[in-house]
Amino acid sequence: MMGAFYPLNLFLFTLSLVAITAHAHNITAILDGFPDYSVYNSFLSQTKLADEINSRETITCLVLSNGAMSALTAKHPLTVIKNILSLHVLLDYYDPQKLHQISKGTTLTTTLYQTTGNAPGNLGFVNITDLQGGKVAFGSAIPGSKLDSSYTKSVKQIPYNISIIEISAPIIAPGILTAPAPSHCSEVLRNIMLKTVLCEIFGHEFSGIYQVFVVS
Repeated sequence: MMGAFYPLNLFLFTLSLVAITAHAHNITAILDGFPDYSVYNSFLSQTKLADEINSRETITCLVLSNGAMSALTAKHPLTVIKNILSLHVLLDYYDPQKLHQISKGTTLTTTLYQTTGNAPGNLGFVNITDLQGGKVAFGSAIPGSKLDSSYTKSVKQIPYNISIIEISAPIIAPGILTAPAPSHCSEVLRNIMLKTVLCEIFGHEFSGIYQVFVVS
């Protein structure tokens, strides 16, 4: 009797993967419609950060204009660019309304860089402060850091999945220019473990489905 339900269970599981894939956001596809951020978008692909952003359910991207990105990329190698851009990916949802309603006027929020294991102390956090006159400033959460960047405008929101907002200048945390680049090792290990467990549950036929819907 249990064997009769196996094909149905596998089919339903496959449909759930399709549904997840269909509803997932795609940061590079979204930014393709905004040529002012084409350089930023290109480096999300080059650094593979786009894949990490797309794998998150709730996220905020602090994008930089082509001018700001060109100045940044002219000075640093790709590994450093990846560090910096990781600090511009917030692991929470911030739209313009939320930015102007920050409790007590300031907050520290976790970034994608914090998940790399290369961020001691507050290096992987960003300080968001609602200043007087409606201005919202951004900076490193490391004590003594300046709030050198500010909110410029909203780009795109898919509540409460992904928010994309433009800031005036890159956030450069002390030490991030010399820190090791984020590694994909932990993500690869998680995928291997996931595949192993699911193959044990659903059988080796699951391997092909995994390749299509997870690895790709």
